[in-house]
Amino acid sequence: MGYPAARVRIRSLTSPLVAGLAFAYFLAYPLAIGRADESHLLYGAKRIMDGEVIYKDFFEILTPLSFYLFAGIFRIGGTTLLAARVGMAVIDALGCALLFRLTRQVSGAAEATLATLIFAGICIPTWPYASPHWISTILGLLVAAVTLARSWSASSRARPLVAGVLAGVAVGVQQQRGAFLAAWLPLALYLLARPVPRGARGRTFGTELAWGAGGGAAVLVAVLGHAAWTSSPAAVFDALYGFSAKYYPLDPRGVPWATVLVATQVWRRSTWIWLLWISPLFLVGEGLLLLRARRSLDRRGLERACLWLLAALMALSIWYLPDFIHVSFVLPFLLIPGASVVHALRSAPLWDRVPVGRRIATAGVWLAALAVAGQGAANVAYARAIAPVRLETSFGTVRLDPDMARLFEAVRRQLVREPDGRSLLYSYPDDAWLYLTLAADDATRYSVLLAHLYPAEKVQEVIGPLRERRPGTVVLFTPFSSDSVGRVVEEEYDPVEEAALHRIYVRREARAPRTPAAASHVP
Repeated sequence: MGYPAARVRIRSLTSPLVAGLAFAYFLAYPLAIGRADESHLLYGAKRIMDGEVIYKDFFEILTPLSFYLFAGIFRIGGTTLLAARVGMAVIDALGCALLFRLTRQVSGAAEATLATLIFAGICIPTWPYASPHWISTILGLLVAAVTLARSWSASSRARPLVAGVLAGVAVGVQQQRGAFLAAWLPLALYLLARPVPRGARGRTFGTELAWGAGGGAAVLVAVLGHAAWTSSPAAVFDALYGFSAKYYPLDPRGVPWATVLVATQVWRRSTWIWLLWISPLFLVGEGLLLLRARRSLDRRGLERACLWLLAALMALSIWYLPDFIHVSFVLPFLLIPGASVVHALRSAPLWDRVPVGRRIATAGVWLAALAVAGQGAANVAYARAIAPVRLETSFGTVRLDPDMARLFEAVRRQLVREPDGRSLLYSYPDDAWLYLTLAADDATRYSVLLAHLYPAEKVQEVIGPLRERRPGTVVLFTPFSSDSVGRVVEEEYDPVEEAALHRIYVRREARAPRTPAAASHVP
């Protein structure tokens, strides 16, 4: 085998190697269940597994494919946090391989390695949970990889069709970010059609656009049509547009780029905030380089332009809440133009004036990669340190922080069993992880609800079952005890125990049978 052939073979093995190493790294994280997005996603998936219908039997504001995905994972691997995390690790590892490949197309191996390490060791640790956000990120990278695949560049039907189908899947996972990805695809197809002779350029672009749009439309018709058929068109519209447009958006002027919100302060140590702050400069630098070379862009230059557009649109896709965690979700896209800028600086002629100058510049990139790897290792240790209590639960083995562990034990002691053996629980405003770990059913359609934010009719939907005292046990986050839902709980239920800023209540006519403290915990 000659040297060029061996080099090609080695490069073909790089992406699987990157994916395998990333997968092993993600599995090193503890099974510490996420209170917010993760528990809502996984409990929704469990409800689907139990035969309930999204938008009809339980309320959600996202398109449904991530819920179906984890319901499928539970069907295969069992309804446990371990199954969900292994599935998410596979998806994230694929994302690392895709990011390495895309970055390698516009820069060198050193920059691609650095970008991939930042994604794996700094971005994902800021939110180390199963989340539709990470699925959206990986789908964005996958659509870009298909669209820009050099080995598939001559295809004017299959390539845009597959890219369109994947873009439709992205909208079916998370509509707000998927819409920006879907908007990018025709722009990229237009740019990539520039080298085609002028007479055939319009026809080529039209063909590719038609196939891409057809693939995306087919997916969306199937996904949204099924959702509307199983629930109702009005329920789907209300969840995916009506509620989100009227009640959910935050004012982006009040949340500066990469802000650390109080509720997410615990993950501040897992990232480099300064890197998130300066990440928009990657777009500026690459934009200037592209502008300078705009009249002589070759295939690689057009790929850089496409990836620059993708990064800009993904940055815009988090306009509703650009805190440091949401910036982490889109940072992989910004790292690609950033890597291109670093590669241009590393390759600049000025290094020829310095002895071994290019080697010094390259060594600087590899030293930065080494520093990121160190931060990634520290992030695993930190994740284990903040969730030291291990419990055996109905959702498998999970690790909790001390406050969550105290709440779990208190709720389990007070959980009322109905005559049919079931337990109806309601936790306000959320804590959906309790439904999973205690094998309790949510007595309402809402695993998260805020009386001051949600419309009156949805609040009344929750107040009705509470007034009828349907759930045997209610968990109330005490800072919300004075709002409309909290007042009903205070009126209709008896307080029996407090733990970690939560008060546990039971029905007046029922007292929860005491259960033995069977859960073992190991620091």
